Amino acid sequence: MDKRIPDIRHLKYDNKGDSKGATYNFELLEQRKFLILLERESGLKSPGHFHKGATPTTNPQEIIILKGSVKVYCEDLEGNKEEFILKQGEKIEVPAYIFHGYETLENTLYAETRSEIYNPEATDIYSYDEFLKLKK
Repeated sequence: MDKRIPDIRHLKYDNKGDSKGATYNFELLEQRKFLILLERESGLKSPGHFHKGATPTTNPQEIIILKGSVKVYCEDLEGNKEEFILKQGEKIEVPAYIFHGYETLENTLYAETRSEIYNPEATDIYSYDEFLKLKK
């Protein structure tokens, strides 16, 4: 049986909405100035990656589900594995050196908080092969 991975935070926020619709108050991590929105179609599977924490954006990485749902899978350097189902109004904080990826369970809109503007050429993204080299 897989053990829980320390320091991953899966937070569920209450819907504070009214007759107009859903309203969520998300508490963001310090040093986050930017919010990027990502739309993904149902059934998308990401190959996964990990970060070494070169910037506050990637230590931890903060992901907020605005609409839809995703299954997030995580693995730490000791080989512990954990999966989370994230739905609207939930977020996850994934620390550096945790390999993670996701599968969208339905059409999903999510946000990542960042300390800097999004750059698709970012260098703090590493593959599973790189992760395996670090495992004990």
